[in-house]
Amino acid sequence: MIQIKGITTDKQFVVSGVYDFHSTYGLPLEKLFSMLKALEYIPSWTHFFAEAIENGVNLSRLQNKLRMPVIDIYGKDMWEVVEKCFSYL
Repeated sequence: MIQIKGITTDKQFVVSGVYDFHSTYGLPLEKLFSMLKALEYIPSWTHFFAEAIENGVNLSRLQNKLRMPVIDIYGKDMWEVVEKCFSYL
């Protein structure tokens, strides 16, 4: 379900299937992001949002749900990137 889609300039694998994994198995986002980070994986936010939208998730609710796990695991700079993505949806 989790698939590698690319690699960042700092050698982290960009993966899809993160929202679907969370939705299917009920693993809290903070734990899932922590596991991904330990593997040097980072969610493809494009895929994450597409998967959430396909599942009918309210974007405002998703933004609130993502904020703290992203900040806690990936930092405030990453949250600013993710938050900016919401303006394009």
